[in-house]
Amino acid sequence: MRKLIRILILTLIYVVAGKIGLRLAFVNASATAVWPPTGIALAALLVFGYELWPGIFLGAFIVNLSTAGTILTSIGIATGNTLEAVSAAFLVNQFAHGRDVFDYPSDIFKYTVLAALGSTMVAATIGTTTLALGGFARWANYGPIWLTWWLGDAGGDFIFAPLLILWSARRPFRWSYQQLGESGLVVLALAFLGKIVFGGILGPHAAPYPLEFLCFPVIVWAAFRLGRRQTATAAFLLSAMAIWATLNGHGPFVRASPNNSLLLLQVYLGVTCAMSLAVAAVVSERKHQLLASEKRYQQLLKSNIVGTMVVDWEGRVFDANDAFLTMLGYTREDLTNGLLGGDKMTPQEYHVMDEWAREKLKESGHCPPLEKEYFRKDGTRVPVLVGVVFHEEPEKHLVCLVVDASDRRKAMDALRTAYDEMETRVQQRTQELATANQELTREVERRRRAEAALQSLAITDSLTGLYNRRGFMTLAGQLLKQGRRAEHPFLLFLFDLDGLKLINDTHGHLEGDHAINATAAILKDTFRASDVIARIGGDEFAVAVLEDREEAGERPFLNRLKQKMDDFNAHAHKKYALGLSVGTTELDPHDRLSIEGLLAQADAKLYDQKREKKTRIINP
Repeated sequence: MRKLIRILILTLIYVVAGKIGLRLAFVNASATAVWPPTGIALAALLVFGYELWPGIFLGAFIVNLSTAGTILTSIGIATGNTLEAVSAAFLVNQFAHGRDVFDYPSDIFKYTVLAALGSTMVAATIGTTTLALGGFARWANYGPIWLTWWLGDAGGDFIFAPLLILWSARRPFRWSYQQLGESGLVVLALAFLGKIVFGGILGPHAAPYPLEFLCFPVIVWAAFRLGRRQTATAAFLLSAMAIWATLNGHGPFVRASPNNSLLLLQVYLGVTCAMSLAVAAVVSERKHQLLASEKRYQQLLKSNIVGTMVVDWEGRVFDANDAFLTMLGYTREDLTNGLLGGDKMTPQEYHVMDEWAREKLKESGHCPPLEKEYFRKDGTRVPVLVGVVFHEEPEKHLVCLVVDASDRRKAMDALRTAYDEMETRVQQRTQELATANQELTREVERRRRAEAALQSLAITDSLTGLYNRRGFMTLAGQLLKQGRRAEHPFLLFLFDLDGLKLINDTHGHLEGDHAINATAAILKDTFRASDVIARIGGDEFAVAVLEDREEAGERPFLNRLKQKMDDFNAHAHKKYALGLSVGTTELDPHDRLSIEGLLAQADAKLYDQKREKKTRIINP
């Protein structure tokens, strides 16, 4: 029920305000440069919510249907007016703090762009187009009608919406005698200047001068001294006087066409309202900050968490909290009698520090904390730590936060003693650590050598000193990668010591070991230091070789090996002759075989050779 009553009241107010506004329609019966319903509708949605939009639609529909147009055109215009109000309210709620939009300068500028100038284009566009389509306006007059509609709606948002929103706010309002007197002076000044600017009492010779700016100081005065509500009221009164005078042919905005006169006036009033409200918001925000700062200062002074005193530039104390008085042994009566502050409270040796602090405060408004002493009432000294802040408002004074540093001094002395002891212990410990570090370094070196020895044992054959199978697979693999990068052919030799079993059976295993060592020595003497030579089994040896230009292919190596073997057999005076079966394989750099694959190929050739030797022995 309450919602329905509000909708009906809004409809009634909209209709009355719309009828008044359309009495000033000159360019078209449905378009006027003065349209209060826009501001009324926006204020209603911001204050009471979107649920009142039917009242806007019904009010606009009734106004237009009873003025000029059909049901369809009235519905179209009512739709545009409703969308205008709803979109403006949405944008202000979303981006400018809703009904508190006039609390902050930045929000006022957002309100100007989004609501007063932006959303009003919706109603102007839909309404003018509806009139043209319905035959109630010529398309040739579309521009003037649209401009009149737009500026009329913008004027409603600038003049009427702030007035209604600010006076509907739930904020306590108390008229002091000073405010009441100043408000009366503002009204009188506006009436006087309005008569001069818009009353035409100066005659036609004053027309070339921008007299309209004479009203600005009064509006700014209201913004600085009285607040946002009074500023919006002053702007409304100025608008009423200016519109009445312009319609009666007076003032700086009068032109041949009444509609053009009102359009120029609306621009002036819109700028004046936006400017005055922004100034009032800045002043209000500043006052709130000062009040908050003063409140925090009073809370700090009364909290007694630390000693607090307020002094002037000469060091006279004119306020202090109980914590500070207790710290120095004074009473509040002593403070009232002026017994605190000045040179008598600070020892002579700290006067230079105080003078330095005053200079820093005058330069930048703050200084580092001071560690000094104060005299107690009984003449004893108390060490203190003092933080000083300079305040300019409401009058220039210094706020000092004072902490009793007696415990701090004791703690510093204890800390200094502990530091000296710790320094001595640190030096001793450092020497111990240096000794331990040297021992640790030696231990690390021993372990590194041991690990190197273990690694060598892991890849070395214990009998011959050659690489074992693991070492061969690792190092030959690296040599193969190197050959592929350098695009050098890779040779792999696989040797088998002939008759090792017969040597062991006939001459003993010790002689067999001598034969294996002799074969290893011949291989090392035959091949190069860069080649990988390994004993990979009991009587099997393998060699990995990267070919070069001087020794291409396997033949040079095998010839040299045969010569070395013949020399050994000729001079060793053994009861047996050493012999080797060999299998070789060569890998082109572009082939992708692994070491295992190469060994398999060489092994196949090796056993082919061994079978041939057995065949020659059986069938000589």
